[in-house]
Amino acid sequence: MDIESGEIWVGDEYPIILDYAPNDFSPNLSTLQKEVHPDDIEQLLKMLNECAETGNTTEMEFRRRTHSGYWLWLHAVAEVVDMEDSHKHVIGVITDISRRKHTEILDLARISVLEQLVNNEPLAEIFNSIIQMIEKTSRGALCSILLLDEQRKRLHLGAAPSLPDFFNDAVEGLEIGNGVGTCGSAAFLKKRVIVENISSHPNWEPYIELAKKADLQACWSEPIIDRHGDVLGTFAIYHTRPTAPTKQDLEVINFAARLVMLAMEKTETDDRLRLLSRVFEKADEGIMVTDQEARIVDINPKFSDITGFTRQEALGQNPSILKSDKHDTHFYRELLRNLKDHGSWRGEIWNRKKDGEPYIAQLNISSIRTPAGETTHYVGIFSDITQLKHQQQALETMAYHDVLTQLPNRVLLTDRFHQATARCNRTGTLLAICFLDLDNFKQINDRYGHSVGDQMLIQVSERILHCIRDEDTASRLGGDEFAILIGDIHSIDECRDVLSRIHRKICEPFHIEGHELTVTASSGITMYPDDQVDIDTLLRHADQAMYRVKLGGKNSFDLFNQNDDQYLIETHNQRRHIEIALRKKQFELYYQPKINMSTGEVWGLEALIRWNHPEKGLLLPFHFLPVIAGTSVEIDIGHWVIEQALKQLDAWHRAGIKVDVGINVSAFHLLSPDFEEELAKRINRYPHLDTRYVQLEILESTDFGNLEAINNIIEQCRSNLGVSFALDDFGTGFSSLAHLRNLNADNVKIDCSFVIHLMSSPDDFRIVDGVIRLAEAFDRNVVAEGVESVWEGQMLLLMGCDNAQGDAIAPPMPASDFPQWKAHFKPYPEWAAFHERTLNQRETMIELFRLSLNHWGAKFEKALLSAPSEDAEWPVIEQQHSHFSAWSKRCRKDNLITLEALAKIDGDQKKLYSLANEIRTQCETGDIERARARLPEIQMLIQEIQHQFNELQVFTCP
Repeated sequence: MDIESGEIWVGDEYPIILDYAPNDFSPNLSTLQKEVHPDDIEQLLKMLNECAETGNTTEMEFRRRTHSGYWLWLHAVAEVVDMEDSHKHVIGVITDISRRKHTEILDLARISVLEQLVNNEPLAEIFNSIIQMIEKTSRGALCSILLLDEQRKRLHLGAAPSLPDFFNDAVEGLEIGNGVGTCGSAAFLKKRVIVENISSHPNWEPYIELAKKADLQACWSEPIIDRHGDVLGTFAIYHTRPTAPTKQDLEVINFAARLVMLAMEKTETDDRLRLLSRVFEKADEGIMVTDQEARIVDINPKFSDITGFTRQEALGQNPSILKSDKHDTHFYRELLRNLKDHGSWRGEIWNRKKDGEPYIAQLNISSIRTPAGETTHYVGIFSDITQLKHQQQALETMAYHDVLTQLPNRVLLTDRFHQATARCNRTGTLLAICFLDLDNFKQINDRYGHSVGDQMLIQVSERILHCIRDEDTASRLGGDEFAILIGDIHSIDECRDVLSRIHRKICEPFHIEGHELTVTASSGITMYPDDQVDIDTLLRHADQAMYRVKLGGKNSFDLFNQNDDQYLIETHNQRRHIEIALRKKQFELYYQPKINMSTGEVWGLEALIRWNHPEKGLLLPFHFLPVIAGTSVEIDIGHWVIEQALKQLDAWHRAGIKVDVGINVSAFHLLSPDFEEELAKRINRYPHLDTRYVQLEILESTDFGNLEAINNIIEQCRSNLGVSFALDDFGTGFSSLAHLRNLNADNVKIDCSFVIHLMSSPDDFRIVDGVIRLAEAFDRNVVAEGVESVWEGQMLLLMGCDNAQGDAIAPPMPASDFPQWKAHFKPYPEWAAFHERTLNQRETMIELFRLSLNHWGAKFEKALLSAPSEDAEWPVIEQQHSHFSAWSKRCRKDNLITLEALAKIDGDQKKLYSLANEIRTQCETGDIERARARLPEIQMLIQEIQHQFNELQVFTCP
């Protein structure tokens, strides 16, 4: 360069470095000043001046714009020489150092990202830093990071600060696929995709106008792939003119994708560690960590809650501080052997708390090993299952025995029947199957209350047992109905003798709570093997014979007569009519909503079949389903119900109504050979239906038979079809703990027969509470059926059951009525008050007191003010059989309320029940007006008791 004139001469290679043809390049100082990067021009001119003034050799690095418009890093060495024309000239050697600069910038980028990760910078800021550095080092690059969603189907914006907002908005949620743009294809194919010219590439045909508007003409996309080979997203470089990547460009985009992957995995790992720390601290299970020498090195707060040992007391100790005396040396030796051989041990173990109290723990011990297999630590996770074990024992009894009388229930009766028939077949003897029903028991129950009725049923059971042998079986089927098996007899007369003794014994007076009561019984008999059918049919035959006794005047027994029995004929005709009704489309599904009572969310419905009978009108299921039980017609009806329910659910979902639908399925239908195939065929007719919203409700009121086979079907349908299952009518005759333990059902539905009497029967309260606690222990959702009033809903919410269905919410309705009902539905304010409300055990017990008292008062007032012609339904007025008595004992046992407060409330309760008895007696003896005039006395006593609750200073329902 001539210093005086500013004229510049260059060699042929210099224009080529700058992407010029030699003839197109104009070397002069003015052009140089325009083309050098603004941040570098001042230093470059200073270098030239210094070189001209001092004559010293100088050098520097600077950026110059290429003919293509990109910045190129150059290294210049300059010195002054005197030429023959006496002018001073600066001679420079220019070297392309872009490759070195490229490497330096990438190293700086890597270091910068690592520093941000160490400082726990947000991922979005790290993404922006990576993009800024890549755009700085890559010629004309505009970068974007897109992340794949959890379903691995769509891309969402991670960062793209240099791209227009409208372009980013349009790309948001892009579904990946072969041929879907550049990034959609790269994510789908899991390999780099290069589009040098967007306007002519088929992948971009649907997005040409978008690219033109954003002035984008080239796009290179690199998939971001983690160390497991899974695609996390894409890193893309755009250009504003058609451009093919150089080898350096490909290195840059690969580097950027790996840097993004590193940032994402490091952030995910940090999040996981923070989550694990929170889980450790907040876990509901006790956690203990020991070193390889079995010294405790860490515990979580729940460990201290369960065992009573503080952290300071436990650290450094051996886990043997929890050892009880309930296991021998062999038990612990086997535990350690399993831990050594298999790296883990799981089971139940008796341990002892710090205060010496024993408890049962569900314990899982795992060894922590290095990659080389060396054990460094042991982790023990345990929960206190003592209460659960007690509940299991109680429910095991419930599973095979009637809760009230402790007689065998239907399940155990069936087992005893099979044993007895096998013995008859071996010995050639007879087996009598008797069906006994108490006469006019309902009047006693209504007159004297459930507590008196229950005591009578217990004493009737004892009298029956007194009259039969130990090898015979007496079973309570429900209500006041009993079944009796009398085996090893040789004639009907022997059976008659036994029944005569039973009837005479039952006719003797009962003395219950100061009342002398009498009752009679009617019985029917059928004989095996003369009547050689299954247990259900035999009981129906005995029931038929008993019914004839009822019609003939009661207080006797009769033998089933096969010859003149019309039952089979009637059954056959009924089944034929049902088959015709199915063909003529006379059946219809009604739907009863299921809700969360505290939030008001309508989350599901139960499909219930109805028969639009041409003569009898709308018939409920109990009018026709029992007739077809165990037949092919039952399976046909079941398939029809599933088809119609799926069709309706699909229609609702298409209309935007997202709800579950529960479909009742009997065990007999479930065990049919092609059940799964038929279910799949019907589901496949609705390809857009999300089967997670389909729930099959297995009716526990039917005999389950082979539990293993049923569970296999459940597992196959869950795995292959995505449907869920519920145990319906839980708590009825056939339910057992084995069902809950062995059947992988998602929901447990408490039978309505228990919910209906929840407010008046402490026994039903205990059953419902036991089912709720057991469902929680087995991680099942629980739904209460038969909620008929706001009272039961409040009680259930206090007991921890939020989900319910029943007429208090809505009766079953045609499908066409549901959308409008849902749009206008609002939960009871009394229920909504429970939303996000937490009570401790003491507060819950007091709320139960208050609720029960309010319900009792409302029921008493209604009965007192009812018309004389009405059959008044009085509440329980015997304190010892009331909810108050049961809960008072619980409060004393658990020390929830002071004895002084309980004693005062107890005294007022006694006054209340005594006064209620006086008023009821006045009312029933005809002195109604004087009885009603004393209602304020009842109300004042209730107010006094409520005042005592207020003094306990707990939150109460509005």
